Amino acid sequence: NALKNNETLRKIDLGCNRIGDEGVKSLANALKNNETLREVNLDYNRIGYEGAKSLASALSTNTNLRLNLSYNEIGNSGAGAIVNALRNNKTMIRIDLRANQIGDSGAGEIANALENNETQRGIDLRYNQIGDEGAKSLANALKNNKTLRGIGLRYNQIGNEGAIEIANALSTNTNLINITLFDNKIAYRLIEGIRGLCERNLEIADAISDYSKSVLAPRLVRASVKDGGNEIILSSEVIYILDQVTQKHLFKNLTHLAYRDWE
Repeated sequence: NALKNNETLRKIDLGCNRIGDEGVKSLANALKNNETLREVNLDYNRIGYEGAKSLASALSTNTNLRLNLSYNEIGNSGAGAIVNALRNNKTMIRIDLRANQIGDSGAGEIANALENNETQRGIDLRYNQIGDEGAKSLANALKNNKTLRGIGLRYNQIGNEGAIEIANALSTNTNLINITLFDNKIAYRLIEGIRGLCERNLEIADAISDYSKSVLAPRLVRASVKDGGNEIILSSEVIYILDQVTQKHLFKNLTHLAYRDWE
């Protein structure tokens, strides 16, 4: 009740309590109307699906809010409800869903929400129950997602099959710079290979930043590139970076260049 009309509080830490679903429902109702609160910590609160559903409703209405829901019990459906609510939330650029009993189907729902998401920069899914099928779903999302920079997957149940799909996704995804995969069921050489691809992406990001500041001309260069039968469109920045740092890793068979005015 106090939060409904609050006009000063920006952050509240309610972690390590026993709020549960009923308590969080009341909190969610207050958050729908609160226009000043920006950050709420709810870790270790025994929140399940019903509570997650209530919070998802609040996130759909209150698009300025950031939540920490780690170490709860929201499960697959709860994870799906939360990430789907974030489609309209432009403030919550990182979400922490560690240790929430999320399995392959929950990872699939998260992947569907992330595929075309243009806001999220990081998602922490460590200490869950995601296996190869969930990893494959996330890998498919990474093929299209252009904004995600980090994903935590340590302490799950991912094997070599899922890791290979992630590696394949990173052959074209040049945005992800950090993914944690230790303490799964993945061969060390695969983890090292994926880490190498992330390091390549970090080099690309650094070089693009330097290039954009000093060299980029007021025209956009676009290149059509063939990679494994798929056509990829690259900007002038990425063409420059490919020339600098990724010849040994990526694209082959450059087919044509086309120029147009920078818009």
